[in-house]
Amino acid sequence: MIEVGFQRKGKRLEGFMVTGHAGYADHGQDIVCAAVSALAQTAVIALKRLTEAKVDVCVQEGSLQCHLGEGAEYGTRAWIILESMRLGVQEIARHYSEYIRIDDQEV
Repeated sequence: MIEVGFQRKGKRLEGFMVTGHAGYADHGQDIVCAAVSALAQTAVIALKRLTEAKVDVCVQEGSLQCHLGEGAEYGTRAWIILESMRLGVQEIARHYSEYIRIDDQEV
């Protein structure tokens, strides 16, 4: 199962963590893993290239963590990117609920 945790500070998203594997299909054929991975990686790239936010990223086998740096002042672009990623993951979970779990956490 893929677990996606979104970290919030008040109403604003501060980051996310994606761990695990969906198990929907064989490795390399798993559309659920591919979809979540594409959303997460696109969010990281967009945060780095389209915002002024300091972005801390940690990638390991089966895990991707992305957080906006401590004390970072970030604007609407960063918020839109993170919220768009969250909406995409929620839509995937709506169709493949047995393969993905979402958790919102207050930081």
